[in-house]
Amino acid sequence: GTTATFWQKQKAEAALQILAGTMSDTQYGSIYFLQKDKMRGSLDSAAGIADSLTEENQMHLFTGLSKAYHDLREWDRALTCLEKAEALTLKLKLPANILRRHQEAHILVLLALRRGKEAVALAEKMQPDYEANLLPDDPDRIFLLTMHAKALRVAGRPKEAVAAFESLFENLKNWPNEVHPIDIVNAHLSYPIALRQAGETESALEEARKNIRLAKRLLGLIDLHTARAFVQAGNECEFAGLNQEAHDHFKEAWELFIDLRGPSAFSTTEAKNDVLRLQEKLGLVDEALKLHEYTVTSFKAQNGPTDPSTLEAAKAFFEALIKAGKKDEAKKLVQDTLLELEKAKAADGEIKEWENKLRQ
Repeated sequence: GTTATFWQKQKAEAALQILAGTMSDTQYGSIYFLQKDKMRGSLDSAAGIADSLTEENQMHLFTGLSKAYHDLREWDRALTCLEKAEALTLKLKLPANILRRHQEAHILVLLALRRGKEAVALAEKMQPDYEANLLPDDPDRIFLLTMHAKALRVAGRPKEAVAAFESLFENLKNWPNEVHPIDIVNAHLSYPIALRQAGETESALEEARKNIRLAKRLLGLIDLHTARAFVQAGNECEFAGLNQEAHDHFKEAWELFIDLRGPSAFSTTEAKNDVLRLQEKLGLVDEALKLHEYTVTSFKAQNGPTDPSTLEAAKAFFEALIKAGKKDEAKKLVQDTLLELEKAKAADGEIKEWENKLRQ
């Protein structure tokens, strides 16, 4: 029995080390495109030894795996791991706060999967526990109220979501203690989308602009929530046909994400794509080409010339050059890329794909 326990502990530590190893290449919780396959393989290896662990160690392992899959945006796998962690938490009768953390993460993944009805049901299932067992000023209450309002919106009930957000804002005004600025900003960030979906487009635009001012005032300019407020304002402006203002907001968000998460993080790439889309709408061809070139250069410096993220950026740059009629520049990009691929002894399929571009 002692030997078995020893080896269980060794395997648990090994699994957690595998998991920790996969997280070493992350920056502020964002997983870079280049690590995606490596990450997935390492996580699958960790999951493969779960059956050999004690149930409590399994619970910790599945909790860690769910966070890592969440960062990879592998939502279905994150949800599967969360459900296993929750089931083990209940079976082992672990403290209620552990179950609450799992349920809160569960709601976030359901929202990412656009499974609004399930998210609403889970939030409403959690409310009696939060009301009965948490202190009146506990910030987890704010989190649950915010998630419930978001879930109503994702479930296709925007008018109820608007009412839920407005009730939440009233609660925050009368909260027993001072509310953390992040909780205030988080509570407001999804409100404009609910307003727009409820048909209140002008109010949605105004609230999105106000959220930028709110985030900057409470959290400062260099903050992830401020960057997200700029993205949200860009979305609302684009919906309203205000393309120049939308472009400016997306560009501000992109620059903030570079500072906060690096050039190849998911959020940075999404904001960059928003900027490119608006530049195309506005006919800003030269600006778009400069942005493509900057992306290739920064990815090459950070990740290497033959990394998948760099090659994807180069392909997008190539297509933009062809579309702009700059065939000579496109040809040089292909030739430079082929030289790097040949130096790195890349797979024949990758080299052939780039050779085919020379014929375009």
